[in-house]
Amino acid sequence: MMGTWCHRVVRDKDKYRVCEVFYDDKGGIYDIIPADLSGESIESLREYCQWALGCLDKGILDGEITDIK
Repeated sequence: MMGTWCHRVVRDKDKYRVCEVFYDDKGGIYDIIPADLSGESIESLREYCQWALGCLDKGILDGEITDIK
């Protein structure tokens, strides 16, 4: 399956989280996982966090989040 993903804010019950949302070829969501906000350096972490902040300007999704431990 070839698809895309992006960061989105997802509301799961009473919690809001930045997540990676994966879409299939038809645009349907097939997975939602919490974003791993980490980096190899403070600079790369800052860059990743700034990039992920863009999802705050998109609509909020309601969904069930898959917690990967």
